[in-house]
Amino acid sequence: MRNLFYTLPLALLLPSAPSLAQSNNGGFSMEECHEAVAPMNANLPMDLDDITTWTQTTCKDTGGDTVQLVYANVVKDGNAITQENLDAVKPSLIMSWCLGPTLAPLMQMVDTVHYEYHFANGERIGGLDFSFLDCIAQE
Repeated sequence: MRNLFYTLPLALLLPSAPSLAQSNNGGFSMEECHEAVAPMNANLPMDLDDITTWTQTTCKDTGGDTVQLVYANVVKDGNAITQENLDAVKPSLIMSWCLGPTLAPLMQMVDTVHYEYHFANGERIGGLDFSFLDCIAQE
């Protein structure tokens, strides 16, 4: 399935760990989250591979002072991508967030990360959700 959901370009676009570590209790405020995603969005849309385009990163207030990063991706119509395919790449995606020198500090700052996939025609393919707790579970 080629490089369909790899996120190495993310590591190049995210702010460094010291700039992320300014909030209380190790978490992001919504304002800090918006500041962190602004440089990412300035470089979007970005083709991740032959069929996938990263279109937007947003911050979502999920209540109770929790922040979720949402990565929106569009897959070219006519590809046989399903939620099952997304689930198959989830472990490697989690590991890139847990071990990546730029992504790991970010993973510890947000409450959850959500990847959302749609075909270009708007039809939803599926999504992936994970958090820092998934990193701990991998150890």
